Amino acid sequence: MIRLRSAKARLVDTANLTVTALLVFAVTLALRTVGYRRLQTWLPRSGTEPPGAWRMRRLSRQMERVARWMPGSTCLPQAVAGYVLLAARGFECRIRIGVAGDAATGFRAHA
Repeated sequence: MIRLRSAKARLVDTANLTVTALLVFAVTLALRTVGYRRLQTWLPRSGTEPPGAWRMRRLSRQMERVARWMPGSTCLPQAVAGYVLLAARGFECRIRIGVAGDAATGFRAHA
């Protein structure tokens, strides 16, 4: 019985990782073709229920795993994909983009 649960858990993890990877790929492609402003109009509305800490950790781990082997997976596609995954389940979420710059380090942005 324990092996069946662990096999089922691995299957669910693989499915979640696959969905996350496909979503990050689709968002990366959309950002390159139509840009963030246009893509933002296509995103689902955020829900009202706050996501639990365990859900945020799981989503963060999925994004880290996808980022390791997906070329062009920067912080913005990962943030948009995370937003879509949370908003589609009715959770409250938002994308924040920070920009910093000075003469020594130059311009930097992070989502």
